[in-house]
Amino acid sequence: MAKKATTSLRPPSMDERIKNLLKEGPLVALYLSVAISSFKEQIERMSDEEIKAMFDNLLSPKLVRDSITHIYNRMNLIDDE
Repeated sequence: MAKKATTSLRPPSMDERIKNLLKEGPLVALYLSVAISSFKEQIERMSDEEIKAMFDNLLSPKLVRDSITHIYNRMNLIDDE
């Protein structure tokens, strides 16, 4: 009996899942925008220790703050300087 070829299908990456979700309609973009704004506000209120704990010390608080600010600025067409 011939062996069946096994092909391992990898699950879609987070980027692929987000892109696919965005194709479903304008509410997805609205919810994503609100989530980014809310997360930025939450991060701004958190101490360095709280941010370190949130990311299990994998990301520095400065990196987290800078990244979410950059993402927020890009989302809202604000110059990122």
